[in-house]
Amino acid sequence: APQSGKAATSGKAAKSGKAATSGKAARSGNGASTTDPAERRREAARAAAQRGVEEAEESLQDATDALQAAEDSADDLDQRQGDLTARITALQRSLTEAEEELTGVRRDARRARRQRERSAQARDRAERALAASREKRDGLD
Repeated sequence: APQSGKAATSGKAAKSGKAATSGKAARSGNGASTTDPAERRREAARAAAQRGVEEAEESLQDATDALQAAEDSADDLDQRQGDLTARITALQRSLTEAEEELTGVRRDARRARRQRERSAQARDRAERALAASREKRDGLD
């Protein structure tokens, strides 16, 4: 409580929402100041110590909240990293499968080109044989 003897209306004591349990306000019941200078100093020291405790409690709570937020963030990032790693692994597997399929298609295309060439050569031979047979037939007429 302030040294004026009035109830706290602002500051940490008012924010705490706690009634005075020690000090002159609790002892006097009405917050009236004592006339003993040593007692006033002790009361001021107690009030300052109480404010220090309240500030330390608030600081501890703030640090605890910040730690929890950092832990949550780290957990979220770990999860995201795991998800992305799994996606990359799946994409790599898919890429490997596509490369293997492409290799097979290229092999089949080479085979088909060779077969086309052989078929074209066989057709040319058949055309020549047909032309020769026709000439032979026509020569017999």
